[in-house]
Amino acid sequence: MSLGVRIKRLRHLRGLTQRELATMVGVSPGYIQALESNKRTGSLELMRKLADALGTDLSSLLDEAQRKQSKVYLDDLLSDEGTEIWYKGRKLDPRDTAMLARILDAILEHRLGE
Repeated sequence: MSLGVRIKRLRHLRGLTQRELATMVGVSPGYIQALESNKRTGSLELMRKLADALGTDLSSLLDEAQRKQSKVYLDDLLSDEGTEIWYKGRKLDPRDTAMLARILDAILEHRLGE
């Protein structure tokens, strides 16, 4: 997957428009469009800003050989205070993360009751 496609995919996953992402990283929406269509490349500093804005790390953004993880252990993810959890372009605060854990617990309790 090309860098432009990864940027576009992450932007969509975060629920951001090109204009919103451009504002977050300090470039024009046209520049974001050019990056996503692989017509331009950005500086390393811009790539760092994009990675931060898109809720990923620089190596994941730039890595062509990304592999999808087959399992994600949400209990570990939600209990690790050092892990930032993002949804639709917004970082969840600790209260949101705790609420998400309670919702998942309720789902499991409901399933066990079936």
